[in-house]
Amino acid sequence: MKLTLAVSFAAASMARAASPVNVLLCIEAYCPGCQQFTTDDLIPTYEALGSDVMNVTVVPFGNAHLNDGPDSMTCQHGEDECSGNSYEQCAISLYPDPTDHLTFIGCFDKISGAMAVDKAFETCATQQGLDWDGISACHDDPDKSWELQQAAAAATPSDHTYVPWVVIDGEQYDLDTETDFFGYICDAYTGDKPAACSGKFAKKIAKCENN
Repeated sequence: MKLTLAVSFAAASMARAASPVNVLLCIEAYCPGCQQFTTDDLIPTYEALGSDVMNVTVVPFGNAHLNDGPDSMTCQHGEDECSGNSYEQCAISLYPDPTDHLTFIGCFDKISGAMAVDKAFETCATQQGLDWDGISACHDDPDKSWELQQAAAAATPSDHTYVPWVVIDGEQYDLDTETDFFGYICDAYTGDKPAACSGKFAKKIAKCENN
């Protein structure tokens, strides 16, 4: 009888289990809309629902372009943005768990206008308990940083027309028509809905166009 109950419980648990919703977020360091979406939508949603519900991939590159020259690129908001993208790429490389790198990126988004790019990221690494020396060394290594920039460029959908560019389970999340990211993720998840999904919010996000 005990074995039967155990098997039945295991089967029921498997039936309720579901794959997490895959979320791809393409951003750039100094895009106001990217900063808003990351801090106001992505991070609170991930903190509320967790990795069982969301599989998050963040790609800091955005509307940048790799130039024909060696190790040369152009970023929409200037050299500081290229540098900022690199710091974020390095943090993601060193700390692949979104719990670690999302808070780092979110911290920068909140203080980026108050200090130099390197100082802002150093402040955030210290606050979040991340290895600033390791992140800085990655950023300052020409070969490693360029490798990560190339990887980010390749991971950014070529058909994106603005950032933040959000793809959920292979489909674009259209910021022109969608305003409730949290509710969208809850609806997309096919497993038992977490209790947090009973609360939803709506928000309009600004964009940085890919010109």
